[in-house]
Amino acid sequence: MSNITAKPKAAAEPTPPPAAPPKRSLLGKHGVFWIGLLVAAAVLIGFISLLFAPSGKSGSLGILAVGQTAPSFSAQTAADGKAITLAQFKGHPVVINFWGTFCIPCRSETPLLQRTYAAHSAAGLMILGIDQAEPADSVAQYGKDYGLTYPLIPDGNLTINKAYGVTALPVTYFIDAKGIIRSATNGVLSPGSLASGLQSIGIIS
Repeated sequence: MSNITAKPKAAAEPTPPPAAPPKRSLLGKHGVFWIGLLVAAAVLIGFISLLFAPSGKSGSLGILAVGQTAPSFSAQTAADGKAITLAQFKGHPVVINFWGTFCIPCRSETPLLQRTYAAHSAAGLMILGIDQAEPADSVAQYGKDYGLTYPLIPDGNLTINKAYGVTALPVTYFIDAKGIIRSATNGVLSPGSLASGLQSIGIIS
């Protein structure tokens, strides 16, 4: 009788460890979205803060300091293209308001400036509205729509804006009869800041 020898069982192959789950971003899609949204909001808030900058001391944001002689300039009015210079108002106090039709805070100032001009132009006050780089016809139409009677001056190549250090709107200078800057408002005019500026150039006491 023959012996039957059992074949040894083959050793079992080791079971591979389970695959590691894919690494997930700590932020995830939603986290990246919210971070992007926060960054965009921060940029927007910074822009709005600059645009609606409160009245500041002269010299901030590059505007000219009180006590300087106001830079002379020659330009043309938007309504009729008439030549106009700062020098022609020597002997009169002048308010120069830098603005733009696209500037929402500037729009809130124009009724206040118009009322001031109507009240004090007979006493020699001149107000000049220097528009920032817009077509003359657009500036003239704005003046017509809002009933503005003080001269509006388009500054197409920004020559006047640069001379006065204007990089953000609005900015308002108060210049006395000798051509010296006596006050400057960097930001939106309030009745109080306007009154203070007018007082500095002798229009009100």
